Amino acid sequence: MRLAVQAASLTASLAIALPATAECVTAETLVKGVAFTRANGMGGIARRDGTAVRIEYKATAVEGNQDERAGPFGIYETETISESTNPDVIDGWGRTDVVTRFARRVVEPVAGEAFTTSWRAKSTYCGGSTCPIKWVTKGSATYRFLQSQTLRISGCSYSAIPVEATMLSDHVHYTQRWLYFPELGFGVETRVTGHLKGTDRKLGLTSMRPAP
Repeated sequence: MRLAVQAASLTASLAIALPATAECVTAETLVKGVAFTRANGMGGIARRDGTAVRIEYKATAVEGNQDERAGPFGIYETETISESTNPDVIDGWGRTDVVTRFARRVVEPVAGEAFTTSWRAKSTYCGGSTCPIKWVTKGSATYRFLQSQTLRISGCSYSAIPVEATMLSDHVHYTQRWLYFPELGFGVETRVTGHLKGTDRKLGLTSMRPAP
């Protein structure tokens, strides 16, 4: 009897000591959804949407902007819906819809290579009593695909290619950065630098797992 109790106790102790199996993301996971969080506490979900990847970048209590973006590989953003909320201002809500078209067919990131093209964006803004305001912006884009690296996220190892894109026009100059996962087929934005206003939002990826 004592041996049986000791064996049961040992089994329970081992079960507690052993770590839970990590839920790793695969290319198939993207169909149902991949949940992630970034360094600013902002979460999000990436999903396959036809030939594009649709990503929801959710807002936090500190950062009121909430974006939904879609495009090839999650880095060429051809459709963007951006909502902002300012509770300290009357009618402090606004929404901007942007549809962007690239002059060249976009390419999948390959480490060490680059891609340059021009773009044309149609924007529509609605906020408070101001709706709609429409405008068109044109410019150039340079995407640089940096050297591949292996990252460990949420207990799983992934191959990742950092991607830097510089968008430039008469009134636009900013750089976005993503981590693109070639084995998974999508990338997540990790940094945005506004060169005209001197802003720099560092949004490192802190977790990634299959969406519930």
